[in-house]
Amino acid sequence: NVELNGLKNVQIQKMGLFDKEDQMPIYTSMEETLHSGRHEGLSTLFAGDTRSTFEETIELKVFDDLFFDSLTRFDFLKIDIEGAELYAMKGMIKSLRKFRPGILIEMSHQTFLDAGYTVKEMLDFLFELGYEPYTLHRGNLVKKESMSYDDWGNYVFLNSSPNQDK
Repeated sequence: NVELNGLKNVQIQKMGLFDKEDQMPIYTSMEETLHSGRHEGLSTLFAGDTRSTFEETIELKVFDDLFFDSLTRFDFLKIDIEGAELYAMKGMIKSLRKFRPGILIEMSHQTFLDAGYTVKEMLDFLFELGYEPYTLHRGNLVKKESMSYDDWGNYVFLNSSPNQDK
């Protein structure tokens, strides 16, 4: 995609993001009825009923350890990593506090449970950092006045709080 689109400001790193350096196995599904067979976009660190086929062991790194000192801006984070979202964002908490990027995140009750946490824990983490939830409706951001702990889908979180990097 980088080459096809002629992108010049993209770095591809062969690693996963987490809240600590580690190596972990990654799992996928080989079920023919689930998304018509193997679906690379559904691979996860957290094996579950439908995703239990070992793929490979991957390196996990901490975002802030790699990038915090060299970042001059961080405007937007799109994160959909099949359950590792909370761990990855804990590993970038200094960057989230300093730059307060917009966040587009897929939240799934079952995927988060497979990873060992709940939607409530994810929301509490984002709310503590000053983020507020929005949905996209027909191309427009709509503030989500209440957030159910069982909500599933893609959400945008924006942060209008003062800079917390102190």
